Amino acid sequence: MRSVTQSDMREAMARVFHPGNLVISVTGERGRNTPTAADSYSMPHGLYHAEKDIPQGKVFIGRRSVRRDDPDLVSIELMNEILGGGGFTSRITKRVRSAEALAYSAGTGFGADPFTAGGFRAVVQSKNRTVALSLKLILEEFAGMQSTLVSDEELETTKKSFIESFPERFSSRDAMMGIFVDDEWTSVDG
Repeated sequence: MRSVTQSDMREAMARVFHPGNLVISVTGERGRNTPTAADSYSMPHGLYHAEKDIPQGKVFIGRRSVRRDDPDLVSIELMNEILGGGGFTSRITKRVRSAEALAYSAGTGFGADPFTAGGFRAVVQSKNRTVALSLKLILEEFAGMQSTLVSDEELETTKKSFIESFPERFSSRDAMMGIFVDDEWTSVDG
């Protein structure tokens, strides 16, 4: 195996950072003027613990999900909305936040990446003394989603929500540009 040379790096840079590989999106009248010191700061990876007397806990449960080209993508998006992504109509929010009054926020989020498996997460923010019970209820809702059929009412509410919220994706120039750039960036022909 030969070592990478400076010439190899120049060739790779020319291929990767080429105008044909670049997507630029600009909206609004002007960008931010002056970068600050905070703009260039990034924390090293790791586990950080800040010793503080905080009266609440925030817990994330996560795992890999699917790629954007998965044939079950739409079904998974609907499942996520019903389980915890659909705000006050979702099972987790109704049970943990509304019915039991255990959490300031509780729900799920789902993303499908075009190139690798995306992510699925559940999150709950609760008083320290009720975090464990909140997590227990969320895990019960996970099990219920696996073992109990979704009701016709839940499915219709979720479908209606998807249809009615679709135009919001195009509600601003920034939102539209984000969609167009994402499509260009992830297209097979791009």
